[in-house]
Amino acid sequence: MRKYLTFLIVFCSVTFNTQTFNYERTWATHIGPVDSFIDKIFFDNQNNIYTEGIAYNSTNGSSSVPISYYNQFVNPGLQGFTTGFVNNASAKISPNAATLLSYFYNPPGKKIYHRERNGNYYQREFYTSPITVNSNVWLTSNVESSNNEIILAKYNANNILQWRTYIPTLSEVKTDNEGNIYISGSTYWQSLGDIGTAFPSYTFPNINGNLVKPNVYVAKLNPQGEKIWATYIPSQNYTDFDVNNGNVFVITNDEINASDANLATAGTFQQTKIKGAITKLNASNGSRIWGTYYGFSSSSTVDRIVASEDAVYIIGTISTASGNPGSYYATSGAFKTQIGGNSDYYFTKFNQSGIRVWGTYYGTPTDEYFIGATGNLCLSGDKLLFAYLQSGTYNYSTPGAYQTTKPSSMPDIAFTMFSTNGNRIVTSYYGGPPPANNNIGWAARAKFSETEDAFYLFGATNSQSGHTTPGSLQQNMIFPNSNNEGIGTYLAKFSVKSLSTSETSVATDLQLFDNPNNGKFSLKGKILQTENCSFKIYDLSGRFVTEEKLSNNELQQFNYHEILKTGNYILSVLNSDNNLIKNFKMTVK
Repeated sequence: MRKYLTFLIVFCSVTFNTQTFNYERTWATHIGPVDSFIDKIFFDNQNNIYTEGIAYNSTNGSSSVPISYYNQFVNPGLQGFTTGFVNNASAKISPNAATLLSYFYNPPGKKIYHRERNGNYYQREFYTSPITVNSNVWLTSNVESSNNEIILAKYNANNILQWRTYIPTLSEVKTDNEGNIYISGSTYWQSLGDIGTAFPSYTFPNINGNLVKPNVYVAKLNPQGEKIWATYIPSQNYTDFDVNNGNVFVITNDEINASDANLATAGTFQQTKIKGAITKLNASNGSRIWGTYYGFSSSSTVDRIVASEDAVYIIGTISTASGNPGSYYATSGAFKTQIGGNSDYYFTKFNQSGIRVWGTYYGTPTDEYFIGATGNLCLSGDKLLFAYLQSGTYNYSTPGAYQTTKPSSMPDIAFTMFSTNGNRIVTSYYGGPPPANNNIGWAARAKFSETEDAFYLFGATNSQSGHTTPGSLQQNMIFPNSNNEGIGTYLAKFSVKSLSTSETSVATDLQLFDNPNNGKFSLKGKILQTENCSFKIYDLSGRFVTEEKLSNNELQQFNYHEILKTGNYILSVLNSDNNLIKNFKMTVK
């Protein structure tokens, strides 16, 4: 009996400025062997795509798949597949998915968690005996009571080690525009917190006889690996976090003590204790700004979070197993006001003070099939996108979607766009039906381009149709034998549809200069005279920076020298209906 991945659900959001689905698939490809999936993707400054995931050495009948099958995908001179059930796999492909630039398997115990556009990457490493690390880093020895020495290592674009530090257990790594590193997870280490942070002390169970429970932690390191601050959050289960505009937002589940209610602060949405909670930290010093519980029953959880300049978005799952939530997750005028069947997703927007702005249920009138949630929730601009799995026979697609036919009654890959005011824009399916009697796992992921109007879908599928385009890197799954069974990775890019002749003329006429600049720049175009336009500026992580309404002059000059730091930005020019006219990538030096 073959063993495969469990079902996975992932959510993502993006920058688009129209209220219709005006995107088309540009290319789509498989990458690597079967029995593998893509977990994360990253981009460099040339827009090459890096994929990080897992490959399984599964069994077929009574014999293992030979190592040579997995190594046929590896570039000469790079790390091959090692014995064992699971190998972490990394690939680099060209922006048009026509060329495989590299494919390799990570050495045992090593996994890449995060990449920066400048090529720096962060790798978690396990060792069975102590190793020497840099003297100035956060931790120079192991702090977890485990058989592995747990290390975070930073490498540059040429794969040269910059530094190593010991760390507690690790769930996620993120960086900010200054190159500071944020890490989070759960730990048993009892001397992590710093005075003045949100929760500087480890929390122990207050019932006699209880075992010590892990505490969630968040730590900030500078680009050299030195600790700036670290803090606990008195919950057992880390779920997700985001970094935005000088703040860190963390969602956790299962507070350490059932009798405690330490995670909510006065004036936020919910002080009534529940399983799931949201905590906002000051990224400069780790102090708590606010906290709120969020949920209907004692078992309610929060799954994913993303923050913008002025809002915080979360998504989660809800079931009637703990009682009917009624309208708890829906606000007046919500897209969907009641739970569908016995289970559903929910989607909520909070302001930066921890007050709920709107909430809605999301799902078909029948039960949604899910076993937990994983991955990341992303946000940019005024559109949200999340990819997920939908089972059953109910077709939830919308007119004009990329794919309006539901492939099967098995869990199918789907994606949905919402506007940031809570209105659904589109729901679409993706890919073909699964093979008969091939009851194995799938994974759905989504991420959006940082430099253009485009988004990516990726993960794993057992469908052998609907996931590739002619001329792509790998048009078919490559099986190890004649059984043609297994899951394969998929990666697809969706780009904004080609403009009409008149739209092309307007976009060509509109110009940004100087570029690069020092924060002082000009816009010129005839449409600026004829329409009431505006622009919005985002950094390349999708975080909103500033906006301005424009005058009715063909040439207009701007000075944002005091606002824009050195780096790359996206400047989006919008018309009077808030529809996108043109995006510019702008470099500030």
